[in-house]
Amino acid sequence: MKTLRVGLSGAILLLASCAEAAAQPKAPDLRRAVPADVYMVVYGKHNPERDFQREYYREVWKTVDQTKIIQRAAEIVASRLSPGEVEKAKTVLEEIKQAAAPIKLDALADAKEIVYAQRMATFSAEVKVPVSQHLLLVRLAPEAAAETQKGIANLFGLLEKHTEGKIAVKSSTEGDAAIVTLAMPREVPFQPTVVRIGDVLLLASSDPIARQSLGMLVRGEGPSKFDDPRLKEALGHLPEPEDSLVFYDAKQQIAQLRGLVEFVRSAAPNEPKAQRIAGLLDLLLEECAILDYEVTVEYTEGNLNRTAAYGKLMPGVENKTLAKVFGSGEPFKNWQAWVPANAVSYSLSTGANLHPLYERAVAVIKERFPEAKPGLEKFDQFQNKIDVHLDRDILQAFSGECVSLSLPAAAPPGSGRAGSVFAMRCHKPERIRELLHRLVDKLKEHPAVAAQQLELAKCEDLEGFEEVSALVLAAFGVKPVVGFRDGWMILASNAEAVKTMLQAKAGKGPSIADTKAFKQFQLKVDGPVHSISYTNLAESTRQAAAMLNQAGAMAPMIVGLAAGKAKPEQLKLVQDVLGLLPSVGKIVSKFDFFEAQMSVTQAGDQPGTYHRRTVTVVRPASAR
Repeated sequence: MKTLRVGLSGAILLLASCAEAAAQPKAPDLRRAVPADVYMVVYGKHNPERDFQREYYREVWKTVDQTKIIQRAAEIVASRLSPGEVEKAKTVLEEIKQAAAPIKLDALADAKEIVYAQRMATFSAEVKVPVSQHLLLVRLAPEAAAETQKGIANLFGLLEKHTEGKIAVKSSTEGDAAIVTLAMPREVPFQPTVVRIGDVLLLASSDPIARQSLGMLVRGEGPSKFDDPRLKEALGHLPEPEDSLVFYDAKQQIAQLRGLVEFVRSAAPNEPKAQRIAGLLDLLLEECAILDYEVTVEYTEGNLNRTAAYGKLMPGVENKTLAKVFGSGEPFKNWQAWVPANAVSYSLSTGANLHPLYERAVAVIKERFPEAKPGLEKFDQFQNKIDVHLDRDILQAFSGECVSLSLPAAAPPGSGRAGSVFAMRCHKPERIRELLHRLVDKLKEHPAVAAQQLELAKCEDLEGFEEVSALVLAAFGVKPVVGFRDGWMILASNAEAVKTMLQAKAGKGPSIADTKAFKQFQLKVDGPVHSISYTNLAESTRQAAAMLNQAGAMAPMIVGLAAGKAKPEQLKLVQDVLGLLPSVGKIVSKFDFFEAQMSVTQAGDQPGTYHRRTVTVVRPASAR
């Protein structure tokens, strides 16, 4: 009997627990509140794996506070105002400070979930011009959401006060939702609105999108952007979005931008110039409509912040101008061969072929602007006169593929300068070489250039290359070279940099794929690439900080040089602004916890698709 009573008690407790759980209101899904006609939506959520990175950002803000740079910048601005203006500004700033005090900035920064969306919508029934509308939803603690809405409403109230009622604050409720709207004049396309319902704070640039989103969130009215089958298709090709998801619907954006064309047409139906402009805008949108959509997800693996993107092109875009410009380059089948193992940074890309763009632009001008014919004929005559044709000689010579390398200085330190190489695929090397020599000869006709003894001299130890020499270059010990090799035009800071790259291309020396710098990304790259890049972020950040510090240290000299040409108050302003640079450098240096980044873009498994992967290495928590 005792056993039976215990069993019954347990069953009753279990049922009570289930009933209590069922009675708890289910938190609304923020993704259900995004209208289906937005062209971009971003969804982010808190991932505990990245909590250690928040400490780095706190150190940045701590440095901002220590340097007092915001206060100092405000003092510089105040110094340009009259005493009366300063007092008035102080009064307004104090009002803003008190009004915004309830806003929980820390809670917003550490939000559990966040959704941002954007669309183009008709301004009004009378004015059918499309305007941008923005939507933001944030999940906070209920108290933080209430206080933040109160602070925003206070700021709305200040605007109402200082515009003497021309802008009005309107408060209302809809079920459990509290709504505050800043009612702007009819000619203004924005009506900032903030809505709070439970732990959700909804901010929008206009009241209609705010109420539409609220109806979707609370009552499930209408389809969500997250119901789009293309999004589901893309997610099937991507990892789980642990941190964030971005859905960019280019097809939708182009469709909404076409509203601008219709607005221009309807605004002046009997005006030929307006109709011509509308037709040109329509053509431009049509030529740019090559991307259907792109979905990007972000996730975390240890100290690696990863993003993966899947994109799909519109069907039949091969003959569109934009597709020819960015899609005609030849992928790099063996990209590693270009990159020496000691490269500091590098970038390879199929780039942009400008010939189709020029060709299409000229055709459109001839077709739609017949009055431009004399100008085009004069341009052709000018090209014939100087024997240089922009399209035939230059644009058609380069198909867009390019390689950029940064190499370390020669060892030991101080024995040489850092090297850099930039290469472009060139289909007319002899013609380009001829034009380079003609350019140098023409420049030498100017006395100032002639005094620099500018020359292009053959490199004895580097076949097919010439060294650019001038007195100013010699003063800095710089010996840039330019040349052609295997269908590429190569420009470099010095001959040694070219030799290093050519040795890598010949397979002499270790591969970049075997280096620690590459392996740290744990990124497998098989097959041809449309683009790939590597940047040492930490080193770039430290260099930027050092440059800012150096510029700040040179401030007295800069002010001294300008002393004879500027008024004392102007010099004081320059001196004060330059004095901020070391503090800016100190703040910038704190971002060196981003250590390195690599990004690669490749063709997808299906025709008309592509994948892009990016990895950012963050300093591990153990290395702090």
